[in-house]
Amino acid sequence: MKMAKVIKLPSAFVIETKVVGVSKPNDDGSSMQAIIKEHVKEDTKLSIEREPNNPYDENAVRVKVASGQMIGYLPKEIAAKLQ
Repeated sequence: MKMAKVIKLPSAFVIETKVVGVSKPNDDGSSMQAIIKEHVKEDTKLSIEREPNNPYDENAVRVKVASGQMIGYLPKEIAAKLQ
């Protein structure tokens, strides 16, 4: 899988990383990999959202497409730095 395209914005910082956990299904049973195939292209804008009640990682950060569907998580080390 290719790395995300990096876009530099003056009021933001950019992190180049992979999304992890994409082989697991979402809570609603939807396939993260199917969502990625359908919605994620080289220039797709993604959003992130903290998940403080995650039972495995209190610093967990979800990665989502514009429709709000989750496609995975930021790696644990990067999520911790963002906190």
